[in-house]
Amino acid sequence: FPNLVVAILTRDSVRQALKSGITAAQIVG
Repeated sequence: FPNLVVAILTRDSVRQALKSGITAAQIVG
């Protein structure tokens, strides 16, 4: 299920970004 994979990758990316102090806006933008 590609959508599930994308969701997992996105979630992990957000988690790593939060650890690095990056805002969600910068991830999306």
